Amino acid sequence: MKRLPILCCALSIALWSCADSLSAQGPSTETSGLTARITDSTGAALPAIGVRVIALGNQWNARVGADATPVLAHSRTNSIGVVHFELPDSTPVALEIDDSLHAGRLEVKPGSDSLRELKARPALSLRVMASVPSEVISSVHLAGTGYQASMASDGSWRFKGLSRGTWSVVAATDSGLALLGRVTLTDRSIDTTLSADSDSVLVEDFADAPLQNRYGALLGASWWFTVTDRNEGGNSFTAPSETRQARIPCEDGFCLSMDFTLDPARTQRYALVGNDLDGSFAPGTTTPFLADFTKVRFVRFLASGSGSMLFQIAIRSASGSKLACHVPINLTSTLSLVEIPVAILSCDESGGDFSAVYGMTWTATSDAHLTLGRVRLIGAGPRQVFHQLKAR
Repeated sequence: MKRLPILCCALSIALWSCADSLSAQGPSTETSGLTARITDSTGAALPAIGVRVIALGNQWNARVGADATPVLAHSRTNSIGVVHFELPDSTPVALEIDDSLHAGRLEVKPGSDSLRELKARPALSLRVMASVPSEVISSVHLAGTGYQASMASDGSWRFKGLSRGTWSVVAATDSGLALLGRVTLTDRSIDTTLSADSDSVLVEDFADAPLQNRYGALLGASWWFTVTDRNEGGNSFTAPSETRQARIPCEDGFCLSMDFTLDPARTQRYALVGNDLDGSFAPGTTTPFLADFTKVRFVRFLASGSGSMLFQIAIRSASGSKLACHVPINLTSTLSLVEIPVAILSCDESGGDFSAVYGMTWTATSDAHLTLGRVRLIGAGPRQVFHQLKAR
């Protein structure tokens, strides 16, 4: 059987910092440390403001999953709004303002002698009625942050002093971490009800822009991406060329809509859209965590379109090589439910282990159109699929 392309790329949590418009000063020249100046919206320094350093990625998961704080350090700004931290290495972290009236957040990598600028904005709040099927919630957090909710007398969980942004709301229970959902804070506080997946996994619902794997904030898994053989010299292409432009309203809420045009001059031609699953790397290792599909019975998604397409699962073989397992899918002109039994997938070679899945792709084998709605894994809960979420 002809080997088919399997392309997935793991993206770690995005890092950014403000432009270094100021020269390094004072303790910021210590390359093992981290220095920031906190200002208000007018640029005036904010003295005596609490600032904390937050662990990111797998370090955040490990700490919160063990019922420990993700806060690595805490201090207050001096009279000119500057705060300095001594940190042991160059592991990416986040700086957060810890104040009831001011909010701000900045993801950085320690070790540079640049002075970071963090501008505060008025703080927001979030109230969540949370539930995790058959489990008791011990705490509620925003993934990858130091924001932890307090429980109110009515059983709701309340966050105060929040920064603006789109956050993954996570519950910690005796069994581990449970993703409750994603909330976007703009210019007002929010009241919402959220519940975790139980016997299935909602991988993607395209509700967020830019597009992101729903579990990405917890697992380091990437958002959707498109690839064509242009990287290998061919003239195949997708339209639009960027997935952030492909998100459209549809009867399912939001969908991904793309056209695939394949180069007829090439024997090996393809175009695809894909999703990385649990592709994160633990600090200090080169071995990725992988998603476990051994208890997943079906992959279910809404789709419409035209042309010849394959659904593929990308896995690691016993020897560690990459392996594709696939099945043709029939697309109709109307958005319809497609359910793929994992057991019917045909693999390029023997030795595939469905406990070692690293991605899924929808691959065009001719000129095609695809409109893709929400994607679910049926038959297994998140902690069965993503072992990182289990309690240690």
